[in-house]
Amino acid sequence: MSKNTKIIIAFLIGALILFGVAFGFWYSKQKNKTENLPKEEEKITEKVPENKTFELARIEKEKSKCAKSGEEGCQDNVLIMEAINDLKAEACNEIADEKAKNNCITEIAIRQNNEKSCDLHKDEAEKNTCLSLILGTKARESDDMAICLTVPDESYRDSCFFSIVNKKNDAKYCDELGELKDKCLNIVLANDAFLKGDTSFCDKISDPDSRESCSAELGGTDTDNDGLSNSEEEKYGTDPKNPDTDGDSYLDGAEVEAGYNPKGAGKL
Repeated sequence: MSKNTKIIIAFLIGALILFGVAFGFWYSKQKNKTENLPKEEEKITEKVPENKTFELARIEKEKSKCAKSGEEGCQDNVLIMEAINDLKAEACNEIADEKAKNNCITEIAIRQNNEKSCDLHKDEAEKNTCLSLILGTKARESDDMAICLTVPDESYRDSCFFSIVNKKNDAKYCDELGELKDKCLNIVLANDAFLKGDTSFCDKISDPDSRESCSAELGGTDTDNDGLSNSEEEKYGTDPKNPDTDGDSYLDGAEVEAGYNPKGAGKL
């Protein structure tokens, strides 16, 4: 082999080695770039939350349906869906139907817990209902009777008070209610009657109808599960909280059914 041939072969081998090194470096960089790119699914998830994606698809479906049917009120449905999805109460004003518009504004105001959104209502009664629902929810969540006092609608205000009283079942909350105090106390007494299975609490209720209802409902209850209702316990003079009043190992109800005295020895 001549000297020139050896030089050419050596040059070619060197060039191949350099090419291999350069290609390896380039491939390594490209691989790193590819690995660092976010996956397509990840990019979509980052941009649009799954629940939003579903809702947007539902809106598009409704739009398509409206375009084909031309059904009356269909466009309002689309506007409502878009407004609620974007939580933009102002968008509700584009809705033609007045009732649907009011419902849309109130729904978004409640979801945002935003009293200012209620100002979009042109009707004062609708505005008061919107405010009452938001303030009532805040009061119940915090057990704050003072917030109930700010509820503009009277019926919602009363409901706000009594829901907290029912939850706490404490007469001390009634002291804050002024003219509603007696009604509040009646609720606490009725709750105590059912919780303790004691009709004597019913007797303390000031309202005659409520007192009678409490006694009638509780009278049919068998608090101690002895076979005698509370009203029957009162009739026979037995203890409604003790299934065996005389302690003879027989249930009060079983003794009465057999004709025996549930309070002691002998027959009825």
